[in-house]
Amino acid sequence: MPRPSVKVVAKVVYNEHEADTPVAVFEPPHGRMKVTLDHSKADMDRQWKEPILYNTLSKTLWIFRNRVVKVECDDPDEEFLLRVKHVVLREEKALTRIKREVEAFENIDRLAPARRNRIPDSVRLFVWQRDEGKCVKCGSSQKLEYDHIIPLTEGGSDTERNIQLLCEGCNRQKGKSI
Repeated sequence: MPRPSVKVVAKVVYNEHEADTPVAVFEPPHGRMKVTLDHSKADMDRQWKEPILYNTLSKTLWIFRNRVVKVECDDPDEEFLLRVKHVVLREEKALTRIKREVEAFENIDRLAPARRNRIPDSVRLFVWQRDEGKCVKCGSSQKLEYDHIIPLTEGGSDTERNIQLLCEGCNRQKGKSI
C-alpha cells in the first residue's frame, strides 16, 4: 500500500461575531475561502486530542488541533491517523521554534554586549615567566593561551593564582571537561 499524502490545507478560526462558530480558512492554491463548520462544541473540543472528519461525505479532509488536513489515500487506517497528528504537531513545533527565534532577534538589542576585560600585562608577564613559556599540561610552546583555572563565569579572577598557560589543544580539552 503506498504511503498516504498528508498536508495541512486550512486553519480553523472562530467567527468574530459568533465566538462558538468555527470557520475553516483555506489559503491558496485553493484561493482564500472561508467555510463555516457545522461541528458541535464537543467535536471541536475532541479535535484537540484526535483527528475528526471534516465532513462525513469525504474521508479526505480531517480536523486536528484547529488545522484542516487533506489526506490522499485509499483506505484510512490507524497509521494514517498518526500521520495526520504528526504533520500538525510538526508544523506547531516549527512555528513555536520560529516564534522563539523572532523574539530572540527582537530582544538582541536589549542585551548588553558580553565583553571581557583584558588580563593585565603585569599578570600576563608573571604567568609567562612562572610557566616558562610552555603549556603546563603537555609542555608545548606552540599556540599558547592564557587560561583561567576557575572560569570567570564561575567566580574566577584575573590574578596570577588563577591563570595558567595552556596550548590551544589542552585548553579545548579542558573546556570540554568543565
